[in-house]
Amino acid sequence: MVGAASEAAEVRGEPAPHVEVQPAATVMLVRDAATGPDVSLEVLILRRHPESVFAADAWVFPGGRVDDADGLATPITAGPSDEEASRALGLPSGGLAYWVAAARECFEEAGILLARHADTNEWLDTTTEWGSARLARNRRDVHSGAASLAAVLEAEGLVLDLSGVHYVSHWITPPGRTARRFDTRFFVAEAPPDQVVSHDAAETVESVWTTPADALERGRAGEITLLIPTIANLEALARFSSVADIRGLRQPPPRQTQGFACPT
Repeated sequence: MVGAASEAAEVRGEPAPHVEVQPAATVMLVRDAATGPDVSLEVLILRRHPESVFAADAWVFPGGRVDDADGLATPITAGPSDEEASRALGLPSGGLAYWVAAARECFEEAGILLARHADTNEWLDTTTEWGSARLARNRRDVHSGAASLAAVLEAEGLVLDLSGVHYVSHWITPPGRTARRFDTRFFVAEAPPDQVVSHDAAETVESVWTTPADALERGRAGEITLLIPTIANLEALARFSSVADIRGLRQPPPRQTQGFACPT
């Protein structure tokens, strides 16, 4: 929770007092899009609420703080072990919580759940299996803390599939004129089939699938606001032409860290 003094300092444009650095995870959700005879890589970006305390009106990827519940037992069918995840992040333990947080934030902010049915191993199809009320209720419960992501998965007979979630970069908000600081791990993940993006209309007010190149061009033209970490990660994504190229992505060396305000 952010202190009132820090909030007030940011509003006044003054240096904020000591702000605790919070662990966070951000996920770049990608998909292939047909453009005539060719296929291009698209990434999901969301516009933060214009009155947000942090990164107001900026276009970002789904993401946020790693919660305590993200480190608890969660039904997972595929993905790294905690040992593997921690090694990739350069942590002694607890690395898997960042993967779970990335999946949770993707669900909360974009309505996309990286989950399969436990009995059939088929991807969840929210377009036919879940009505809008059921989807909204589960998202709301997870976001409010009324239910953990693990509890929703178990109740729905689902398991997370984190095999396509790849760690790509590490950014830390520097001290300065901000009431929030994050130690953020950025991930990239393929969007599952048969699920439709829907921003939460609270923290985020717009959503769009775009090629990295188009997003960067709109940022340069001043049409949209992009933070430096978002720009850097879009530039990295622009080197890939399809999801298949990303599937072979290797994890970067641990502690490959950049210092600037993270878009979470």
